Amino acid sequence: MNIDNCWRKIITVILLISFCISFSACNFVNGIDIVSNKSLSCQELTRLIISAINDENNLADSYSSIPVDQREGVSYSYFSEYTDIMRHMSKKNQTISSFRILGNDEKIQYLNEILSGSGCSASVIKPYGSMDIIEVIYSDDEVANFCLMISRDENGKSYLSNLYVSDFIGSYNYIEHYFKMLDEENIDGIIALLKPKLKGAEYIHPVLEAKANALVDYYKTKVKSVSSDYYFNLITPFYMEVTIFETIAEDGYSSVPHKVSVVKDTASNYIVDDVIPFDNTLTECSIYNQYRKLYHLNDVVSGEELKNNIGEPYSITTSGLDESDDSELKVKYFYQNMIVTISTDRISDDFTGKITSVSLFKSDYSLNNEIYVGMSISELLLIYPMLDEYGYSYPFVIDKDTYNISFEFDENMNLSSIMIKSVN
Repeated sequence: MNIDNCWRKIITVILLISFCISFSACNFVNGIDIVSNKSLSCQELTRLIISAINDENNLADSYSSIPVDQREGVSYSYFSEYTDIMRHMSKKNQTISSFRILGNDEKIQYLNEILSGSGCSASVIKPYGSMDIIEVIYSDDEVANFCLMISRDENGKSYLSNLYVSDFIGSYNYIEHYFKMLDEENIDGIIALLKPKLKGAEYIHPVLEAKANALVDYYKTKVKSVSSDYYFNLITPFYMEVTIFETIAEDGYSSVPHKVSVVKDTASNYIVDDVIPFDNTLTECSIYNQYRKLYHLNDVVSGEELKNNIGEPYSITTSGLDESDDSELKVKYFYQNMIVTISTDRISDDFTGKITSVSLFKSDYSLNNEIYVGMSISELLLIYPMLDEYGYSYPFVIDKDTYNISFEFDENMNLSSIMIKSVN
């Protein structure tokens, strides 16, 4: 064989390779040989996405290996941001080792659990069409798995939905922005993010400001971890849930988890749900008549003292003591604007016992000379900014006894009654 023939054969081989490359693009990502004009199955598309999640170096290859019609307009930058978010979510859980596609019954159960847990209606899912739910499994068996979703068209072809990806990114960015505003103690920024949830007339600007300050104070004094360490339990375009594990409990030293979530409603508003522990500053509970202090809750008084201080009740009722489930006698004194209950362990002509319950119905009387019947709901929220999150009712402790205080409002959203009762 002469040199010329050798060179001819080499050139022929090169031309054949070039010819093959021009008709098909091969890319090996996790063992998949993908031809550019061949549709990917759900498994193949999932494997490419997971490859990009596990290793950022696989991002370009994974994206280019997805046929254009199965990207549905998802740009490279969106694909990069989408997988970056899931990589951030996964980095605390080590490497994704495998996955499985949920069966139809499992998928329905999974979506129903999200809807019931978030309070969303099924209509928030409809814009994303048919989807397969893929459970992602980590190499560490003790780590909780999470799910990602891949859309399916009417012909059953799997594709990466542009709407799904963009909304997924939008939801994530919203909650990240919320945490950033808290870190920066940006009151105006926090108010802007809270407004979609707080639309009632009672949420005047000073109330929103009080709520934002309460949140900032909680994160500054109770949250021990930094925002980059917050754990994303669930990420979907319409609902995200985050757990902050390192928060200081009410005892002042132990740690308890705190959950924050964001829901996207049917009007595309993001609703932040961040219910912080109630800051109970009610260390005493005193009843005032105008500016005159009458009694503390837990004071020991007699029926005669009540009559001397408040007046003659129009009715007195008794209950308990003779009932097997109640070892105390409860005596209720009914006044026109107030009901006072004392508890005693004996029956006598002049009942003497501890004040365990008070109900106020008119502005003649107030609680701690601060809260009174007739005040507006906004005025009450300025005192207790998070009271609405607890249904305008909360427990408190005085002298080791637990009580509950609740508020009711009239049609004009003014305070119509204040009720305090023992729950021991």
